[in-house]
Amino acid sequence: MPISRLRLKLAALFAAAVLVAVSIVNITLYTYLRRDAESRFTRQLRVSALGVVAAFRQQDSEGATLHEWPAGAEAFTITEADGEKFRRGSQRLLAAIVQTASGRQIDEMWAVRLPNGVRARLTVVSDTVSPAVRVVVARSTQDIEELGVLLARWLLLSIPGVTLFALVAGYFLARRALQPVREMTSAIRQIEPDDLSRRLPVREPPDELDDLATQFNDMLLRLTRARERNRAFIAQAAHQLKTPLTIVRGESELGLDRARDPEEYRVTLQRVRRAADQMARRVEGLFLLAQADAGERPTLTDEIELDGLALEGADLMRGRAQRARRSLELDRVDSAVAHGNAQLLREALMELVENALKHGGDGPVRISAYTEGDRAHLAVASAGPPIETPAQPRVDGGGLGLSILRWIAAMHRGELTYAAADGVNTFTLTWPLKA
Repeated sequence: MPISRLRLKLAALFAAAVLVAVSIVNITLYTYLRRDAESRFTRQLRVSALGVVAAFRQQDSEGATLHEWPAGAEAFTITEADGEKFRRGSQRLLAAIVQTASGRQIDEMWAVRLPNGVRARLTVVSDTVSPAVRVVVARSTQDIEELGVLLARWLLLSIPGVTLFALVAGYFLARRALQPVREMTSAIRQIEPDDLSRRLPVREPPDELDDLATQFNDMLLRLTRARERNRAFIAQAAHQLKTPLTIVRGESELGLDRARDPEEYRVTLQRVRRAADQMARRVEGLFLLAQADAGERPTLTDEIELDGLALEGADLMRGRAQRARRSLELDRVDSAVAHGNAQLLREALMELVENALKHGGDGPVRISAYTEGDRAHLAVASAGPPIETPAQPRVDGGGLGLSILRWIAAMHRGELTYAAADGVNTFTLTWPLKA
């Protein structure tokens, strides 16, 4: 079985955590045990010194009691006012007493290094019995140092051993910890591209993996909606392009079925051109709708002169109005400036005029561009029967035109409204002057 990098990484992190924990415990334990040994040593040294004083007071005139004092790692000297009375112990410790004890205070404790490199600790005690005696006791710390070295060695050896064990154990424990991930992977693998309705199970209360499953389910929902939008877009594109393509094919077949005079060819080509123009507008509209579905956000920093926008829109659509045998008129036009995307607002005005020319009744199409309060208004009015709601989005035959208009309005933080009064239908795009 190949080594899992993720399991190895988790095992390494687990081993590192164990290493830190063991190191902290070892340092704490070593410090505690060393201080405890030092404290015990100090207490024993002081007890020994007080024992020497007591033994000196109880001895007989021949000093038999001190001569029977057990030999060990200690050395001591007893001094009265008239001079030294007794000494016992190794020569090195006694030499350290002679060299360092002079001038020391009662109950003072200090350490020295002996010629053989071993450390020793000394203390001075006395009593209140007259005549007073001064007892200096010295004891080698070799036992403590050896114990400290042995303890440090064992603690240091435990660190790599415990770390290695944690690394191996962590690698196998990671397999069990990652079992839900493998189950999630298996569930994801079973989701087919044409079946996005399946969802990963989410437990309560959720943990990190359940949060991941929730995010994955939300992604599946977004993919489902995107696929539905794509299907709707493809169907809409086919619907929008079918009519002009049919016209182009039909007119071209009629023009080629027999020889015609130049005027007949000219009329046929004009009809083909109108169909091509219609198809070009539909392609451009589909492109804008694709941008809307993709969530693209255009820049809204253009300074737009509303009267110039109305004049430009009327000029661009004048040929289309002539072919429809309709007239374009400017109604209410203000010489005000609004902010937004000039290209999209131009497209919106042309789409509004196109809808009015295509679906309006007889009479002129009136264009308005004005401001009221802090909002800009772009309106197109034409005669005709009221449009029944909620069928307004289908005023252009397939919903594409008004879908684009609503997207443009949303991008400008505005809205598209419809009103019918006295036989006149008015579509109005409004947005803040500073979109």
